[in-house]
Amino acid sequence: MQWSFRKAIQDTWSRGNSKLKLQNFYTGFGIHFCCDAFGRSLYMFTYEYLKRSMSERQHVDVDSNSASPANLSIPQRMICAASAGMTCWAFIYPADVIRSRLYS
Repeated sequence: MQWSFRKAIQDTWSRGNSKLKLQNFYTGFGIHFCCDAFGRSLYMFTYEYLKRSMSERQHVDVDSNSASPANLSIPQRMICAASAGMTCWAFIYPADVIRSRLYS
């Protein structure tokens, strides 16, 4: 059986209550939005925290004005981003698995 976009739209439209046909297209949006919003906010918080702490550790001996996250190199920023991503997915993955199983 070959997948068809038109068939998928027709199946989604015809499923469920006849008065709430448009609502079928948004099934699962609430839990997806909550997981995504929490994940993104956790990622950004962790990324900024790691950038600032790495910058402060790098400039302990130097004047406090130079301890800016803007002074970090690209590899240091990549380490912060990778660490923030792993932290985010460590918290989000269980909820994402439950969400995927509910709506598959």
